Amino acid sequence: MKDIIVFVGPAGSGKSTLTACFGSWLTKIMDFPVSYVNLDPGCEYLPYTPDFDVRELISINKIMKEEKLGPNGAYLRSMDIMYERREEIIRRIEKLESLFILIDTPGQMELFVFKDAGPALLDLLKNIGRVVTVVVFDPTLVKSASGYAILNLLGLVVQLRLKTESVFVINKSDLLSREFVFDIENIEQELSKEEVGLMADLAASCAELVKRLSRASRIVAVSAKEGEGMDQLYDLLHEIWCTCGDLT
Repeated sequence: MKDIIVFVGPAGSGKSTLTACFGSWLTKIMDFPVSYVNLDPGCEYLPYTPDFDVRELISINKIMKEEKLGPNGAYLRSMDIMYERREEIIRRIEKLESLFILIDTPGQMELFVFKDAGPALLDLLKNIGRVVTVVVFDPTLVKSASGYAILNLLGLVVQLRLKTESVFVINKSDLLSREFVFDIENIEQELSKEEVGLMADLAASCAELVKRLSRASRIVAVSAKEGEGMDQLYDLLHEIWCTCGDLT
């Protein structure tokens, strides 16, 4: 049974760097065989050598030239093509023999999450292994209680859309102060300090939802640049893979 880890997150969150760093940690520290998959048809540089690269099948530059589209339109079109060729892509991934398969997704998270390609590919991946999504955020969202709530809500939306077990990761923890983590039990109180009026009511509703649903998950801070927190990320993934499935 393959363990398939799919990295998603907003542009600039460091998905590709984290993919490379975690894969290197799995190989060097845990002695696990790792295969890398790139599903970003428009990337120009990767910090790892992909064992399957979707650019072998889909070219943003070719789409722009042949269909006379701009960069954004070409990216959108590439997701349609990825959906159309999803079974071919899965067959290529299925041939990879490593125990761990790390999948790097497009830099613009919304393309993979909210177009049909992402959910369809992950649904097919479940036939060849255990799939977990790592939702990667940069530290700018955890500078306030409202940002922390948004991070949780966005992560839950991704989890619901992709229909996979998910863990939330704050990358670039080397840029964070030690006080970045908000106590989930006090999130409503912290939000009330930041907002007034209608926004306060909205914040309170968000806080209640975050408190109710976040108990099933935990946020881990890592630094792909410094190689820190890889053991904590692995422990969190291992908890998902264990029979109990307890993430608290």
